Amino acid sequence: MRLGEVRVADEQDFEELAFVVDSLDGWKLDYFQAPLRVWVKPATNTNFHMIKVKTMFSDVSAPVLYDVLHDSEYRRTWDRFMLASSPIGCLNASNELSYYAARCPPPLRNRDMVLLRSWLADERAYYVMSHSVFHAQHPPRPGFVRAFSHLTGFVIRPLSPRGCELHYVTHAEPGGRLPAWLVNKVTQTLAPGLVRRLHKAALAYPAWKRKHDTVHKPWLNPEQMSPVRVDLSLCRRSPLEENEPAPDESEVKIDSRIGENYLKLAD
Repeated sequence: MRLGEVRVADEQDFEELAFVVDSLDGWKLDYFQAPLRVWVKPATNTNFHMIKVKTMFSDVSAPVLYDVLHDSEYRRTWDRFMLASSPIGCLNASNELSYYAARCPPPLRNRDMVLLRSWLADERAYYVMSHSVFHAQHPPRPGFVRAFSHLTGFVIRPLSPRGCELHYVTHAEPGGRLPAWLVNKVTQTLAPGLVRRLHKAALAYPAWKRKHDTVHKPWLNPEQMSPVRVDLSLCRRSPLEENEPAPDESEVKIDSRIGENYLKLAD
């Protein structure tokens, strides 16, 4: 789906996500430490690269990893980048708009965005994908910079009853006026650490979930989804039209502190 498009994801959308994570055309291998691989690819009409990750977990099942990606309450315990995550409303039982705010290390400003998340589970794989959209009642918060996700997607494929293969792809723009080379470098550096942290979180999830509302999994149980429906009349603009004058962060001292602070958040 395109940036700003608000509709129910269909089979073709998930097939396109699977194609992106599997294709190597135009991708350059940037990091390899078996079984983890990170690729980068220049994107059209922007200086911000696409990033793609593939790895395998021999000790985490596909259903558990799928739950971890969905469970926003659990995410608060392990994702140090997340400042806020709240639902806005749904299109149907597997397509939901939500507000997300992310922490950035000093001296950068924090970021936020409105996302349309879509998901699917079939006999072959589990899919989760999102992109930025506009919602008139959720403008950028004061002190935040509105970021944009063209695509963030996960494909999880079972390898065994206890193991799985994870594919992750992202193409995002941080908003503001940060140097593209800095954003690309930080994103590429962070990717391996974020995947390792996700692995650690997945290992701990079953024990955590047994103590925290064990039956509440709206991504699997549609009857648990919020009854609030998205008013499409509030989503007609492009998210690119809503940004306030971008703060100029290009003069921020570009030294090792920013990368180090990001890595501290990811640890």
